[in-house]
Amino acid sequence: MRNDVLFALQSALSSASLLTRDVSLLAAVSGGADSVALLCGLALLREEAGFTLHTVHVEHGLRGTDSLGDAAFVGELCNRLGVPLLLYHADLAGDVAHDLTNGATNCVDSCMVSDAASNAAMA
Repeated sequence: MRNDVLFALQSALSSASLLTRDVSLLAAVSGGADSVALLCGLALLREEAGFTLHTVHVEHGLRGTDSLGDAAFVGELCNRLGVPLLLYHADLAGDVAHDLTNGATNCVDSCMVSDAASNAAMA
């Protein structure tokens, strides 16, 4: 990861007092380049700062097997980085926007409930 990107992330977290051992962060990761870079940067900083890191991914199914591929990719990445993942498979039988919003909210709520010390969610 480029040092200037990692430095910018570190500076942002530091200015929000989120680089301490008593902090728990939740990263929303789609599998796209920006959220993957965020997760990788957070994983690197976690090693140094010692905060707790979790990931959430919503598999929306809108792109068929490509959506499943994104979920698999995010799962493999989380395994390699040692970051717990909450994976939500959205039921799109109803209103798509409503289901995705509820799915993302449920994921964040579940992560926050399962780790009561969560301090921030990032997307």
